[in-house]
Amino acid sequence: MDFVVSSRLRVFVFSLIAVAVCYANSISNPFLQDDLIMVSGNEQIRQITPVRFLTSSYSQDQRLGGAYRPLTILSLSLDYAVWGNRAAGFRITNLFLHVVNGCLVFALANLLLGSAPAAWVAAAIYLVHPVHTDALVEIVGRGELLSALCFFAAWWLFRNGYTILSAGAFLLALLSKENAIVFPAVMALDALCLSGGLRDLFRQWRRFLVLGGTALAYLGLRLWVLGGLAVPKVTQYAHGSLSSLERIMTTGRVFLQYFKLVLAPVNVVGVYEFYSIPTAGLRDWVAWTGLILVAAIIVSGVIWARIRPTVGFAILFFFLALLPVSNWFIPIGAIMGERFLYTPLFGAALLAGLLWTYLPTRRIQHVVAAGALITAVCLCIAHNRIWHDGFSLYSKMVCDFSKNVSGILCFGFGVVDTGRLPEGI
Repeated sequence: MDFVVSSRLRVFVFSLIAVAVCYANSISNPFLQDDLIMVSGNEQIRQITPVRFLTSSYSQDQRLGGAYRPLTILSLSLDYAVWGNRAAGFRITNLFLHVVNGCLVFALANLLLGSAPAAWVAAAIYLVHPVHTDALVEIVGRGELLSALCFFAAWWLFRNGYTILSAGAFLLALLSKENAIVFPAVMALDALCLSGGLRDLFRQWRRFLVLGGTALAYLGLRLWVLGGLAVPKVTQYAHGSLSSLERIMTTGRVFLQYFKLVLAPVNVVGVYEFYSIPTAGLRDWVAWTGLILVAAIIVSGVIWARIRPTVGFAILFFFLALLPVSNWFIPIGAIMGERFLYTPLFGAALLAGLLWTYLPTRRIQHVVAAGALITAVCLCIAHNRIWHDGFSLYSKMVCDFSKNVSGILCFGFGVVDTGRLPEGI
């Protein structure tokens, strides 16, 4: 028992230190982007009213229509009661939630991989990966953080036989952000790849029935509050002007950007408004490259699931967790987002932990781990500076994505408001 407590304490302390080193310089950043709508200018969070949150949409702002996240709003109202309208307080809560998620990632990775060293690497990668800057530094990333926390907790509970508690945590994940709807599918994938296969899946049908009932209860509540399940067309990306073919083809380009962010997160901008990612058609070879690559990786995941189940599971989890925000089946309000990778990155972290254990010598393992950790920390610190103020954020956005409409407009206003016209030019 003492060893277990000591091990958990070490994981928590490591997570706390890692997050502090990576994100301490972001705490003083101001409210930016959607924070101005959902936090500093949001009258809803001035009072703690859980029942009203449960029966209201996420925001009255039309741009955020079709979202139902009462637990996220409740957490922001609790923050407001403690910190007032100070961005630093809200951001500290975000960072603490990330620390807790790092501990849950370690616990899950250790459970799934059966290797403490691989679990340490997976947790470290997850904690310091620079792509998380958007989810952590922008306060409205709270939905991703809370949803992932409840998602991971539900997973651990389900794995350990606590079905009812798992269903409760699953419901809380859904009330934080709707992308947690894939949780039953992830549990099915876990059973197929890492437990007893199809036989084990059928054996647990009653447990999956509980999860399915929880999902239906959430969907019914969402339908009652919002009057619909889908995102309204006026709120969809580009106001729903893309055809189904254009939307699906464009996701080919999106996934290429996701792969780049996972493997080499050098440039992060947070917001991919239209038309950061060019709209693609049937003749767009870049989009086809992305879609073919996605298909090839998914097929390889299925093959690996038979050879080395943990490798296959990690690959397939990444795509399954991204499915609700992929725009493949249901169009949503954004074509892509760095914060959308917050939960799916667990799959990449698992894969990294596994690959690290295959390195031939302990010395090489230490060198690779140290190099990756130092690089990631430096990138996180540098990325936080981009969010230092509106001018630096929007100038970076325009520099990386010259056709980002939101970035162009906000950069122009920022140049005028701050009297930095020569610098802007």
